[in-house]
Parts: sequence; C-alpha cells; structure tokens
Amino acid sequence: MPYPLSSSYITLGDVYFDLGQFLFAKEYYLKSLEIHEKRFPKTDHPNLGNIYNNLGMIYIMLDEYQLALENFQKAVENDKTTVQYIGHPRSAENEFNLWSVYCAMGNYTQAISHINESLKI
Repeated sequence: MPYPLSSSYITLGDVYFDLGQFLFAKEYYLKSLEIHEKRFPKTDHPNLGNIYNNLGMIYIMLDEYQLALENFQKAVENDKTTVQYIGHPRSAENEFNLWSVYCAMGNYTQAISHINESLKI
C-alpha cells in the first residue's frame, strides 16, 4: 500500500522545505509523485495537486521559474478534475502561486490575470 510511504515522503519534503534544504525537499516530493503516478496511471488524484504545488514552490526557491510554472499549471489542472475547484481553498492558493511565478518571470499581464482570478474564488 503506497499511501503511508507517499505521505511520509511528503512530510519529509515539508520538513526539508521548512529547513531551507530545497534539494532534499524536491527529492522527497518527487518520490511521492512517482508513487502516485504508478498507483494512479492516467488518473488524477487529489494528492497530486498538492505534490505539484509543493514542487512548484521548490522550483521558485531554486529560481527555476519555468519548472515552477509547469508544476503549478499541473496542480490547477489536477485540482479542476478532483476537487470542486471554484470555492475550494486550494484553488485560490493555486491562482496565487501562478501569480507569484509570473511576477518572478516578469510577465505581469499573466500575473494580474491570476491574482484577479484568485480574488474571485
């Protein structure tokens, strides 16, 4: 059963993130993602959005904005199919994260679009 192992990897990733050890955090988030992708091939799962979101945060901290953007977009797409996106607390967080990465990339038009979207939720 992969869930306890996957959850443990997420927890370890969270601890390393809080300690500022982003490469270790990334390693554990990727291990958790691998478990979920094997367990749920071609299927979305609510935990996947969380994992993608965590990876996006890691990539922002590592100044890898394109990878951050890709993971935040995956989080949004996953969450749209697995949770009631409009009104769900994570949906506002997702839009805010897209705002932050677009700002970091200097794409302020897209940033404004996503911050306005987060305000609607």
